[in-house]
Amino acid sequence: MTGGDGAPHAGRGRAVVVGASMAGLLAARVLSDHFGEVVVLDRDPLPVDAVARRGLPQAAHAHVLLERGLRLLEGFFPGFITELGEAGAEPVDCGREALWLTPRGWSAAHDEGALLMSCSRDLLDAVVRRRLRALAPVRLEERTAVTGLLASPDAGRVCGVKVAGDGRDQSQRFAAELVVDASGRGSPAPRWLAELGYGRPAESVVDADVGYATRLYARRPGDLEAPYKGIYQQLGPPRRTRGGFLAPIEEQRWLLTLTGTGGDHPPGEVEGFDRFLHDLDDPLPGVVRGMEPIGDVRIYRATRNRLRHYERMRLPAGLLLLGDTVCAFNPVYGQGLTTAALAALTLDRSLQGRGDLSRRFQRRLAHANRAPWLLATGEDYRVPTVRGERPPPGTALLHAYAGRVFAASTRTPGVARRLQAVMHMRDSPLALLRPPVLLAALGPRGRALPDAMASRR
Repeated sequence: MTGGDGAPHAGRGRAVVVGASMAGLLAARVLSDHFGEVVVLDRDPLPVDAVARRGLPQAAHAHVLLERGLRLLEGFFPGFITELGEAGAEPVDCGREALWLTPRGWSAAHDEGALLMSCSRDLLDAVVRRRLRALAPVRLEERTAVTGLLASPDAGRVCGVKVAGDGRDQSQRFAAELVVDASGRGSPAPRWLAELGYGRPAESVVDADVGYATRLYARRPGDLEAPYKGIYQQLGPPRRTRGGFLAPIEEQRWLLTLTGTGGDHPPGEVEGFDRFLHDLDDPLPGVVRGMEPIGDVRIYRATRNRLRHYERMRLPAGLLLLGDTVCAFNPVYGQGLTTAALAALTLDRSLQGRGDLSRRFQRRLAHANRAPWLLATGEDYRVPTVRGERPPPGTALLHAYAGRVFAASTRTPGVARRLQAVMHMRDSPLALLRPPVLLAALGPRGRALPDAMASRR
């Protein structure tokens, strides 16, 4: 990825990224090909090692870098997959090595499944930060809070940010040719834009009231029957409102995240967590029984889908917005990290054009966000108590067809492979309308739990 002859900022000027989220870190990687200096500002300490940071409370829970996102990061940082593995991430072939309970039964095993590098979010972020710190144009400034935007006298251009942090008695000015806001769900960008006279963005919200609870366990050989390395028991509302995800992570640990939708949340105390777990389908309760827990239960509740429509606004030049600042998902579908990688790819392509960069980028980003948004909210509309935007016309028909595709995936490896490719964002959802999938979706339903796991409880 290089700026190319068409990059208007190649090799000169300063870009500022607000927030060291995954979206912010990947934006900085792309900007390093287009600017002479790239500064990432974050209010938290940014550790070298894989340890938790205050500004990422969801990091304790299961995170999935879908295969599309993993391949994009390999493109941004050549050798990334190998480096992640050397740091302790566990490679998982999702077709052969993961048990997936879909809303209609257990997915059929298949070859050429999606690749996961299973690890904690803290490890993933640490490896990305390490690679960024090795890039000459990039500087990570920790313990530095952005308190506002700097704008030209007519407010037509953003020309930097105001900052406050360690060693600063008061807010200081930080000039930049481009400011990228990747500060997350709590971004103050709507207020900043209103103060500059641009108004606030329209918002779309879909809230299925999902809750998480997570606990770590010691990992030993034989915890799972070979060849399996993980279990994903997907939510299936309205009938099945509870699910779970067991994944291997670094330092010989299991990460177990339990999920509940429609207000049916897993408790944060040990006894309630265990009761919730043992109400799930086999084999997850039996696999976890007897494992040695590590630490306490952690909970997370900020899970509503929220889309801010910056593409519909007039924006000042010199300001771009991406990541959870724009589109924040219910994390249960695991799309956030990969969508952040797609935003970085969109940024790179937009920087190579000419004209109104803000308008060009925000419109392209809205297009890139559309498919994951429809996938996430489409499933959340199955929850009878879902709040927010009304479902679009045809949602009930799509639900019925998706149910048949899930059912076909339990008995037809080819359908399971195609469905997994869509879930991992390698294929468009339109791939599920191809003739082989359509024909398979008309047949009988259901598949039993694989024999090797059927007795585990």
